[in-house]
Amino acid sequence: DVADASGIHFRMLNRRKGPAVRGPRAQMDRDLYKDNMQHLLLNGDWMGMENLSVLEASAEDLLLDEGEGIETLTPFSEPGSDD
Repeated sequence: DVADASGIHFRMLNRRKGPAVRGPRAQMDRDLYKDNMQHLLLNGDWMGMENLSVLEASAEDLLLDEGEGIETLTPFSEPGSDD
């Protein structure tokens, strides 16, 4: 839906070849795509998104440990926490 709403050019590649190698190509308006995707994520008006919570914060630092995941330090505290 976001691609359809944000597209400025649509084309089918390899139209003259067999169906196994044909493929759609779409060119998006970058700003429009960003706006449409943010609207979809923040408003949850897409199937399967009703339990999605979006947290917006800036990362102050990244903590990297070899073989571990990435932790971020943010100035944000969870609602109801003592911070």
